[in-house]
Amino acid sequence: TAVVTFQVKISTNPPPQINNVATVYANGTDPTTGQNGGANIPPVNSDLAVGIVGSPNPVAAGAPISYTVNVTNKGPNSVSTVTNFITLSLPLSASILSPVYTPSIGTYNPLTGVWSGISLPSNGVVTLTIFGQVSPNPVASNILSSVTVTPPPGVADIITNNNSATASNSVVQSADLAMTISDGVTNVHQGD
Repeated sequence: TAVVTFQVKISTNPPPQINNVATVYANGTDPTTGQNGGANIPPVNSDLAVGIVGSPNPVAAGAPISYTVNVTNKGPNSVSTVTNFITLSLPLSASILSPVYTPSIGTYNPLTGVWSGISLPSNGVVTLTIFGQVSPNPVASNILSSVTVTPPPGVADIITNNNSATASNSVVQSADLAMTISDGVTNVHQGD
């Protein structure tokens, strides 16, 4: 048994994938040639980015509201080459009632945050639309809804400062006011 260690320096602009393959040749007859080689394939590298927008802004208390969540794979590799799900942490404000989640592709489970059935190639975008209603008595005058994207196992996210985003929507109170004026007189005569 022999151990050989190599140290290499990767250029500042490497190719999307670097394969490390090693082969050993015997000096003479080798009875088990099937174990003379090996390969180390690096993990898939991608840059997942997420954004969220709430509309309308401002929104009236008790009115409908929608959110659009975009997840973009800025590359260089496809996320679907290893597995086809991403996890979103999407804690909607307690002021959003009865949210309905509609993904552009695949299935989104709001209880687990797992978005499955996605193919997200380099420069690909998937969208999750959420429709709900603002509580008539919201807990605050500003609704903050945040989202965080986490890549699946086997995918290295090479830039992590774009994995979270927050939408801020101002809430305005509305009222249906009516006014009645009365002077207490029921009959009026000309000249009075």
